[in-house]
Amino acid sequence: VVENPAVINRIGAEPRRGEEDPIRTILHQLGLTVHDMRESQTLTDLDDAPTCDGGDVLYPGGNELFVGLSSRTNEGGIRFLQKSFPMLEVITVPLRALDLDLDLESESYDSGGPFGCLHLKSMVTHIDETTLVLPMGPIGEELFRRMEGVKRGYTPIYLPDVASCNLVSVNGHGTVLAPETARCCEETRSILQQEIIERRGMSMLFLDSSEFVKCDGALTCKSILLSL
Repeated sequence: VVENPAVINRIGAEPRRGEEDPIRTILHQLGLTVHDMRESQTLTDLDDAPTCDGGDVLYPGGNELFVGLSSRTNEGGIRFLQKSFPMLEVITVPLRALDLDLDLESESYDSGGPFGCLHLKSMVTHIDETTLVLPMGPIGEELFRRMEGVKRGYTPIYLPDVASCNLVSVNGHGTVLAPETARCCEETRSILQQEIIERRGMSMLFLDSSEFVKCDGALTCKSILLSL
């Protein structure tokens, strides 16, 4: 959802398809214009049908929408987003083989992303319109490069554990929701305290999402942000 309209994705994992219907109903009830990827004309060729997971779509605000090209989101899905949000620049961020390009070892090959991460927002989120949160090390630095972060005017915050990079900024970028794991790592907690609370004057709330992690879930997976 980017103000209005909203997009219903065609989920990349076939067993999860059908979860979108209640969300579409609610979006209509809120008076939003809804573009449904499942109704795309290209679905006549299922081998090339558009797919997109919300976890691959990052909207920091402003005029840019980042979309991870992953095992769940294909080029057809990205093109659908470009047509649905003509007012935004939709920026493709290739995720597959990221760690291979860097000659790093990871368990990413089954999940389609570095660190065994499934989606773009498993590795990078935002806390305001100009600040991105990424993992420390070559993966985070390469992601920031592929997103053209410097050119686009973003400030990176690097955290030592990738799970804590999955943050949700709400209430007009006034509050940041963070996984409980972020409080358990002293270095991560210190960085977030300094960057979010002290430097930007925002509040932070830690949430226990340990049960969702067991099924590859995270805070962003359970969040649909609306401008109401």
